[in-house]
Amino acid sequence: MSSHFGCRAIWVSVRCFHVGKVHGAHARKHIGVVGMPLAHGQRKAGVEEGPQFLRNAGVLDRLRALGHDVQDTGDIAVQGLPNVREGKVLENSLVGATARNVCKAVENVVSEGKMCLTLGGDHSCAIGTICGHAAATHSDVAVIWVDAHADINTTKSTSSGNMHGMPVSFLVHEMEPYTTRPSGLDWVQPCVHKESLAYIALRDVDSYERYFIDHLGITCYSMDDIDRYGIREVVQRALKKVNPTGSKSLHVSFDIDAVDEQIVRSTGTPVAGGLTVREALVIAEEISRTDSLRVLDMVEVNPRLGTSEERDRTLRCAVEIIASFFGSQRRGNLPCNLDDAVVEQELGHTKVTSAKLG
Repeated sequence: MSSHFGCRAIWVSVRCFHVGKVHGAHARKHIGVVGMPLAHGQRKAGVEEGPQFLRNAGVLDRLRALGHDVQDTGDIAVQGLPNVREGKVLENSLVGATARNVCKAVENVVSEGKMCLTLGGDHSCAIGTICGHAAATHSDVAVIWVDAHADINTTKSTSSGNMHGMPVSFLVHEMEPYTTRPSGLDWVQPCVHKESLAYIALRDVDSYERYFIDHLGITCYSMDDIDRYGIREVVQRALKKVNPTGSKSLHVSFDIDAVDEQIVRSTGTPVAGGLTVREALVIAEEISRTDSLRVLDMVEVNPRLGTSEERDRTLRCAVEIIASFFGSQRRGNLPCNLDDAVVEQELGHTKVTSAKLG
């Protein structure tokens, strides 16, 4: 089982659990799913197929099997606009218009009191997902950005011109002195304060991105920090930084390239030295336990890259990570809304207070 996912063991078994009412982070959730088939924030075709391939890989069924009510709202429209290029930036008009559609879709889902799962698409989609989240809650949101890359380049600091490397610069209030909004992005308003943002798993950071992170004092846990402190400690520290009282609405933007390139090949910018699947699942499980998560982005799955085996492995990895953010536990999950009375009635026990496995 673990051979597909790197050298270290992936799955952890826990030998016992208690039967009782399911509540809190593992209670039944109402989830709205938004597909974002946007590829124009980068230059490799195929990432626009990510949402449908993730559906085909069973992500919605996986969530329903956990007892959640899942409503698939379909894919947002990708605007076919002529690009008005400004400086080095590529496809800013199309990305901006599509991100606005994403913003409205996410705002609608969250305003209905649901959690939102967004399926990308490239990471420029996060301009829309985070703006939509903030609009629905009428407040700044806490953001944990799990990625090999910082994605905080500006229209001037970018060397590639790719919009998927810039979303954070448009979203953070304190980045306003350093960034301009090209055509198509004039609607974007910063909605995240620097103290409400934390990075996890960085390992490929441009020089100006490093400057912005250090100069603004943005919380950043690179792979070096994960090696030093351990993944559980890193996640707990990040949560305390961005959401110390647990009162903020939490947004996680997860780029699949956060996972090591030996595991995840079907993505546009794979990087060595990344997360194991086990570490990615710990991130998801720890955040799920807080019961603060409202929106999860899963982006940069590109089914056209790699072999069919590598594609399927990438999809399986993404589906398991998503499921863990929504309460899947490696120790196993109880049936939804199970309580002792149900066990007694259905299984014929006179009294059931706990069950031990193994």
